[in-house]
Amino acid sequence: MKIFYLLILFSFSSIATTCITNEKTFEQWNNKYSARIIVEAKQSVAGFDVLVWFPTTIEKMPLNFVVFHLGDKEQPIFSSQLAIFEEDGQKAVYFTTSHKQNPSGYLVASYGSDCGIQVGKAVELATQT
Repeated sequence: MKIFYLLILFSFSSIATTCITNEKTFEQWNNKYSARIIVEAKQSVAGFDVLVWFPTTIEKMPLNFVVFHLGDKEQPIFSSQLAIFEEDGQKAVYFTTSHKQNPSGYLVASYGSDCGIQVGKAVELATQT
């Protein structure tokens, strides 16, 4: 019986939890798919209302999550995952930003689970003032 309990403690399978994507692969995905991400920014009195449309799937992988990095892509001031909603059969995210912030950033959309495809899209709102 003691041997049975010891066997329960040992795992006979493993699961990978980390996926490493190099910069070259990320840039290839951006070149191929970023044009399919549509950014609509409307200037308001306080700042910008931003609506971003995404393909529902890329290479048969569904949109999993979207992260917005405020500021520089390499060293953002702030990052947050955005809620995805569906409208007219398309996937979209929405956020607002004020003029007081540096309202430029970078979106990263992840398709598929685990080691899927990630596509980035610059959001240059400062140039629209």
